[in-house]
Amino acid sequence: MKQERVFIEATGHVLIKDDLNNILLNKKNAVHPQNMARIIGRALAHEENSWIYRMAFGNGGTIVSSNFEITYKTPNDGQPPDPNTWKSQLYNEVYSEIVDDQSGLIGTGPGAVPANDPPSIPNVSGPGVRSTELGTTTQVLIECVLNPSEPTGEFPTDTVGPPNVQVSQGTFVFDEIGLFTSGLPQVATAGYQDANVDTRDGTDDSGLAPSTLYTFQITVDGGALQTINITTPSSGSGALGVITYSDLVSLLNGPITGATVSIDGAPTPTTNTFGFLRFTSATTGALSEIDIDVPLAPPGNWLFNSLNTFVYPTGILTAIPGVPAGLQNAPTAPATEADRLLTHIIFSPILKAANRTLTILYTLTISVARSSF
Repeated sequence: MKQERVFIEATGHVLIKDDLNNILLNKKNAVHPQNMARIIGRALAHEENSWIYRMAFGNGGTIVSSNFEITYKTPNDGQPPDPNTWKSQLYNEVYSEIVDDQSGLIGTGPGAVPANDPPSIPNVSGPGVRSTELGTTTQVLIECVLNPSEPTGEFPTDTVGPPNVQVSQGTFVFDEIGLFTSGLPQVATAGYQDANVDTRDGTDDSGLAPSTLYTFQITVDGGALQTINITTPSSGSGALGVITYSDLVSLLNGPITGATVSIDGAPTPTTNTFGFLRFTSATTGALSEIDIDVPLAPPGNWLFNSLNTFVYPTGILTAIPGVPAGLQNAPTAPATEADRLLTHIIFSPILKAANRTLTILYTLTISVARSSF
């Protein structure tokens, strides 16, 4: 009897080394069967969103007890207990870099500093995605480098703080990694705009004077221009009564309509903005946006010029608009499709600090069994 079934196997492995050649992780990972099958089909049909585009890092893969006992969650692969099928995501994504070396955006992402990455030679070496034929199997190697500047807002050294902690202000600890295709996010995102305050967190001195009126203007979601006035207290929460960024966040989150303000560690200890002072719309989708007004001649009490680490006018960064949620399949409108999680690995928490470079080597091995007749 003729048998025309062909068995395809995809296995993954992750190796993480630091710049001292210490091996921090050497482990196999889970592959998402539905999404892997879908992108193979898309690739064979020469359709869009059929390649590895970005590597994402999260901090929700484990639960660490007070005495540092670690409980590992089940990798998300679209199968029970993961209820999300093709919509699987990391448990808590906190950082992401584009690894597609065919894209001019390689190495970019919120909190990334691609200029400090090693050079990439497409299909040859350095950060990127490339394949190698090994007899009847093919290996796909994905390399991502977290340089000393990445992500912004991290601890200055890996000797600060315990390694087995979840992300909190000034830290970047990750315990899960996933590979994603290109595409829109699974969930609609909010528009935001950052003020570059040189990677500060909620505990840092903002430079604002006590008992002083400060002002600026902002537009939220294309609405009316809002004039925001705040008056600092006579004494702040910092040492010797200085006005901290946490104090500033509390002051700003009252008068602004339709948006919130945050910085690493504020308004909650787990808030992560990569060291920027962030203004985020309360809505999501394509109409969600923030526009901080940058006057040609700022008044003396203009809030941002009064921050001790702000540089006018470049300190107000380009606004990032919100985007709608992607669709499962839209071959005639691929720009509306969502990205897909292809692999997911969970491991003991790793602390990334500014005195370390981490190289992540993600290997996928693809094999096809011989059909029988």
